[in-house]
Amino acid sequence: MGFYLLHESMLNSVLVARDRFLSEEGTIFPSEARIYACPCSLDDLYREQLDFWDDVYGFNMSAVRSSALDEKAKKPEVCIVKPEHLLAKPACIKTLNLRWVDAEEIANIAENVFVSITKAGSYHGICVWFECDFDGIDYDEEGEEFGKLVTLSTSPSSEPTHWKQTVVLLGKIGMVTNEKSQSESDTESTNVKNTVQLPANSQTVPTTRANSSYMKLEEDEVIGWRLEFVQSSGNLRHYTITLQMLDPETDEHPEPCLCSMPRCLIIAKFIENELEGKTFSDCSDRNANPATGAAKEK
Repeated sequence: MGFYLLHESMLNSVLVARDRFLSEEGTIFPSEARIYACPCSLDDLYREQLDFWDDVYGFNMSAVRSSALDEKAKKPEVCIVKPEHLLAKPACIKTLNLRWVDAEEIANIAENVFVSITKAGSYHGICVWFECDFDGIDYDEEGEEFGKLVTLSTSPSSEPTHWKQTVVLLGKIGMVTNEKSQSESDTESTNVKNTVQLPANSQTVPTTRANSSYMKLEEDEVIGWRLEFVQSSGNLRHYTITLQMLDPETDEHPEPCLCSMPRCLIIAKFIENELEGKTFSDCSDRNANPATGAAKEK
């Protein structure tokens, strides 16, 4: 697996090996993978790598800061994100059953997400990580269960791993940063296209700093974004990540939605009642069929 699960298309290699060597009765480990996303604050990183240019031994080099921000917004930041730097409840944006998923399903992954802010702070970007389940549970001839389920998590709340977390940075507020040129893309496995334009009726106020790269969020505020991972047809090891800000008032919310807007709360409660008390805190719940309570085939 690669950073954010998809980096350098390492997952494709797993699927190729599965299709070539796994028998019909075989089991694949890991058996399921999930991708999560959450707005986050990177105050320490910004102080060290960007705000530094505002005062370099007494010299104002903020012009360099602008160029540094442009470069940072072109590719994801792979770093350790602490749990206290997350600004909302994490949203599961994709579940993959690795026994059955095919390469086409991971060539383009996109999800609209709306969340309610649980901690006020500076909004620098979207933190992305993944979890993998190793489902070793089986049953003997007498129907007795044996084995166990083991989960590998790269969450900020878990012990740090080789994969760390991946942050898609906002870039300059109110501006669009273009993806890299073709020559640059050939040498990079991931680049980013940011559409970080504030919704027309947003009450969120960007900072007054020149070349602002974050917004100040308040507790209980609802924000939305669209995160898309697109695999290059010319180079399967290359993904482009697109981050687009959404307007909670006018853009369509998924159903169910985990944000606290009245309409979403009513819909979530209705579906929860239909599913006899189930909630929607994880990916399998979001894929459930409200009529039957059964999860859709992944």
